[in-house]
Amino acid sequence: AWAATRPGGYDALAAFKGPVLIASGAQDPLCPPALQQRMAAAQPAAHWREIKRCGHFVPLEASGQLNNALRFWLNEAVYTTP
Repeated sequence: AWAATRPGGYDALAAFKGPVLIASGAQDPLCPPALQQRMAAAQPAAHWREIKRCGHFVPLEASGQLNNALRFWLNEAVYTTP
């Protein structure tokens, strides 16, 4: 109940100056794609990776896909950013 009623963190996400990866499940019932897109829009420098055939628990449901997304993000986004 707390998580469903807590305030969003969009302002904090927008103000964050470090690298951001948003990795989310395409079939997440708790944070559906519309909310994931809103998070990505709040931080224009963020990289969003939607994990297909995955729900809310991305590390448990799709660890290989998440690892690939993290590896790509670290190699391409984080280490090449000045």
